[in-house]
Amino acid sequence: MKYGLQIKPEQCSRLGQEILKYIEENQLSMSEMARRVGITQPGLRECCWHRAMPTEATLRKLANLMGKPPEQLLKWIYEDKIKYGYEAGVAEALLQAIEDAIKVIRILVNDYPPEERPSDYEIIEQALNQTLKVFKPFGLKTKELAKQ
Repeated sequence: MKYGLQIKPEQCSRLGQEILKYIEENQLSMSEMARRVGITQPGLRECCWHRAMPTEATLRKLANLMGKPPEQLLKWIYEDKIKYGYEAGVAEALLQAIEDAIKVIRILVNDYPPEERPSDYEIIEQALNQTLKVFKPFGLKTKELAKQ
């Protein structure tokens, strides 16, 4: 592993894997990337784990540095929460339901005046919450998500 990284991609969430990939491709240390994002090195390291939920501000800074839309980073976070939080076989249905909910919410918020329009972060969070409410009555058992 290059650049003194003590963390392995297979230990990381999808967001974490993308952070490590960015560090490798740009020949940075984790400390240098954290400095560029404007967070601490332990804070950046925390963003790499499966249970991480960075703030909207941190996600925007990471996305800006990595050249990705913030909603892509948030999508990776929620995909991991579903993948590692729900029993096998349910994850694909949940992911599709969340993607569908995001599309519907985006269509609905287009009529909002710009100053009242929710951020992409809020749209994705709303879609996840609504989707989980729909799936809960079916008796789905959660693992990690139930703890949050």
